[in-house]
Amino acid sequence: MLTKPWFIQQCTLRGKLIYEPMDNAHYESDDQAKSLKRIFARGHELGLVEIAFRSRAMSVFMLAAVGFHFHEYKPFLQALADNRLRLEEDISFNDVLERTTSDTGFKPKHSDIWFDFRNDVLWTLDSAKRDELVTRLAVIKQKWAAPKP
Repeated sequence: MLTKPWFIQQCTLRGKLIYEPMDNAHYESDDQAKSLKRIFARGHELGLVEIAFRSRAMSVFMLAAVGFHFHEYKPFLQALADNRLRLEEDISFNDVLERTTSDTGFKPKHSDIWFDFRNDVLWTLDSAKRDELVTRLAVIKQKWAAPKP
């Protein structure tokens, strides 16, 4: 059962990290790692939903634990796109959509992946970023599973 998102982590794929530490209790309590461990335990699957933004269809490429109902999450994404869903912190999703659909063809370099670790789902507006995320998560899973020296 999905729950209404409250805290969503903005992420980038720089270096070895899939998210950047922020000064908040969620990072300090390791909620992100707990969510990744749940995804790793169940396995992951990929999904795609389309949302509307400025009369355009926008593809949202998703990764979640096996059994996740991607289309049930779509209303939350649409509410974020419409700036109607209040979160603990601003995630700039609406702003990134605005820049992505602008006539300049701007593609965001930061905050290109979002991580809702309450619902164990990550998403991006770029299929290549999602593919890269899959690769990064496989490395993290392998590293976490390796015996500690």
